Amino acid sequence: MGNTSYQLYGLTNWSEETFPYALENYDFFQLFDGKIVVSGTEKLIKPDLKIWNVLLERYQLEANESVFIDDNFKNIEMAKTLGFKTIHILPETDLETELNNLGVKFD
Repeated sequence: MGNTSYQLYGLTNWSEETFPYALENYDFFQLFDGKIVVSGTEKLIKPDLKIWNVLLERYQLEANESVFIDDNFKNIEMAKTLGFKTIHILPETDLETELNNLGVKFD
């Protein structure tokens, strides 16, 4: 299949006040390359439909071409209604297997 790259986007219910600290102190945020919608900044919170629209419009994404991963089932349900493929994270979830099952492959 060749070398396929995927863009990662964040959609978080973090507060506007504490998110800068998290961004600076948790390395995994670097994976998102600054493409993060923060609920505290937007004054919206998942599972409100409007915050997903901010994500989709700001980064010109198509829900049906995207995978939404979350541990909150209400957020998963809302993402499904918008057409996202979804992975509900539970303690036993093997994310790599779940992504492979959706056709997301990594070289």
